[in-house]
Parts: sequence; C-alpha cells; structure tokens
Amino acid sequence: MIDTLVREDIFFFITSVAVVIITVALVAALFQFILILRDVRHVSRCLREEADRILADAEDLRRFVKKEGRRVIDFKDLISGVIGAFLPKRKSRRRAVKPQTEAL
Repeated sequence: MIDTLVREDIFFFITSVAVVIITVALVAALFQFILILRDVRHVSRCLREEADRILADAEDLRRFVKKEGRRVIDFKDLISGVIGAFLPKRKSRRRAVKPQTEAL
C-alpha cells in the first residue's frame, strides 16, 4: 500500500510540474500575442490617419481642378510640348500597298 502511495505522489508531482510549465508557456504566449495586437492596432491607426489625409488631399485636388481646370489642361499641354521638343521625332512607316489580283 505504501508503494502505491509513493507512485501516486510521484505522479501528482510530475503532473503539477507539467501544469506549471504549460501555464508559464501559455502566459508567455498570451503576453506576446497581446504585444502583437498592440502593434497591429498602432499600425491600423496610422493607416487610418494616412487614408484620411489622402482623402482630404483628393478632395482638395478635386476642388482645385474644378476651380482651375482650364489652367491645368493648359499646363499639361505646356509640359507635353516641352518634353516633346526634346524627344526625337518618329519616322512614320507606310506599308507598301500590294496590287490586288482578281480571282478567276
């Protein structure tokens, strides 16, 4: 009977140590998971703020284009003209037209 009590004590000791080790590992994993979630929250906040800024810039650009639209188009033509002046002219290739023969 004493032999079985010793075995039970050893079993409960090993089980207790295993439970403590697993609990410590789970707490460490949970702590790391919380840190990761905080980082994700910070990144999502930054992305949301930047998206709001981009939307505000797009609204400003839309208002500017509506207000100064013609001047923007003229500016585009000016830029394309300046760039076009420095680019070499393309030579147009015309294909030789083959005479058509009538099918008999």
